[in-house]
Order: sequence, then C-alpha cells, then structure tokens
Amino acid sequence: MVVDKVRGKIALFEDGEAKFVAAALTGESTADVLPPDAIGKTYAQQVGVKYKVTPAGRYTVSRDFDEKLGTLLEINENQGPDWSLAIHQVALWNKSQRRDARLRSANDEDKHITDGCIDVEAGTIRQLLQLLAKKGAVPIYILPMDELLIPIVFPARDELLPEHAGAGFL
Repeated sequence: MVVDKVRGKIALFEDGEAKFVAAALTGESTADVLPPDAIGKTYAQQVGVKYKVTPAGRYTVSRDFDEKLGTLLEINENQGPDWSLAIHQVALWNKSQRRDARLRSANDEDKHITDGCIDVEAGTIRQLLQLLAKKGAVPIYILPMDELLIPIVFPARDELLPEHAGAGFL
C-alpha cells in the first residue's frame, strides 16, 4: 500500500500493479517527520499544527476497531500514550473542516487537514479491508511531501544501517 501525501491518494499494489486507487486526506502539517517529543505526549498535550503530521516512511498496518470510526487499519509503528495513527473512514463531526468535500477536491492542497491519520471515504476503507482480507501486518509506504527525501526515507536495502533496519522514519 502507498500513500501519496502530495497528491492526496492511497493505492494498493499487487505484483507491482495498482489494484485500487482512491482519494485520501493526510496531516494538516506538511512535515514528513513527527516532532521528537510527539510519541511521549498524550493527544491532549499535542497542541498546534506541528503535531498534525502524517510521517513519511515504511510502516505496517493491522486491522483494529474504533467505536466512532469502525474498522480501521492502524499504523503499528506510530503510537503514543493514548493515540495512534490509522487509515480510517473520514471523520465528519467537525463540519467546518469540509473533509467530505476535500476528499473530492481536485486541489492537492485541500488534502491536508487531519491530525495525522489518513482519512478515506467509507467505501474506500471497506474496499481496502476486503482486498487486504486477513493478510496480517501489511506494509505501507507513506511518501514524503519533499520528493527529494525519497532516497533518504526509503534507502536501498544494501544502504540500510543496522540501527535503522526496519525503521519507518528518519
């Protein structure tokens, strides 16, 4: 699975071919890395846009359930004391954010509004869950806003330093 933060898209690939592509909303901040203190802070302590980041990197997702959002795909490597990042159905309770309209917008800048999660339409999450049907932890690649960072965020396997092997962030 790939999330393109620049273009506001999520895609599921199989054998190098895109099997499914849909619109996605990402973090309001266009940063590619969570602030260093974010993981140790509670959700309430993360005040300001600087914490609303969908971090670039390679991670894994697993199915989970939230009472408000339903079945979702939790990003296993990005969790704090009382929060985690996930791919889930778009949250529509804050009408002023117009997240439903932003998903349909052709303007790439409209795609940056979440607190860091990846919001998709209800039909998109259903389709992803169906296509991923019990595959366990599925890899997800979140592309950086700054495309010049791609070789740094996703180094060739032979360039990985032992202390960074498997890390999904800078």
